[in-house]
Amino acid sequence: MARSQCNKKKTRRLRSTTAISPESSFGLRISATNSQVPSIITTRSNSLVTHHTGTFALSTMTNNYENAEAQQATAAEMCQAAQGMLRQVLEQNEQLSKLAGAVCQTTEVVELANALVTAIQRAVHHHQHADGMAFAIANECVAELREQVRKAIRAAVEAAPEFVLEEADEKESLDLLEAILEDVFAEDALVLVQKTE
Repeated sequence: MARSQCNKKKTRRLRSTTAISPESSFGLRISATNSQVPSIITTRSNSLVTHHTGTFALSTMTNNYENAEAQQATAAEMCQAAQGMLRQVLEQNEQLSKLAGAVCQTTEVVELANALVTAIQRAVHHHQHADGMAFAIANECVAELREQVRKAIRAAVEAAPEFVLEEADEKESLDLLEAILEDVFAEDALVLVQKTE
C-alpha cells in the first residue's frame, strides 16, 4: 500500500510538472498555431483582397466625372448652350451673319456633343485627380468648342465660294463665343465633378 501511494504521488507530481512547464506548454502552443496559420492567412488574405478590390471599385464609382453617362449628360448641356448661342454670336458680325444658318447646320455643330464628350474624357485622362478637375474639363471643352466652330465656319465658307472670309471676323466671333460660354462650361463642369453617385 505504501509503495502504491508513493507511486501515485510521483505520478501526480510528474503530471503537474508537465502541465505547468512553460517550455513544453509554449512549445505545444507554437506547434499548434504554426500548423493552423498558413490556412488562416491564406483565407484572410483572399478575403481581404476581394474586399479591397470591391472597396476600390466603389470608390472609383464615386467619381462622377469618370462615369460615361454623366460625361454625356454634361456634354449635352454644354452643346445645347453652345448651339443656342452660336447663331446669335455669328449674327452680331456683319460678314459672318450671312453664313450663320449654314454654320449651324454643319456636322461640326450638329455633332458637337460627341466632340465635347471626347474633350471631357481627354481632360479626365490627362488631369487624373479631382483637385482642379472642373477647371481642366471646362478649359478643354472651351478649346474644343472653339476648334469645332472654326472648322464649321471654314466648311460653310467652302460651300459658298462667293464668300470671302476675313480672319479678323472669324477671330472676333470665336473670341466672343468663348467669352460668353466659358462661365457656362465652368458651371457644368463643376456640377459634373462635385456630384457623387
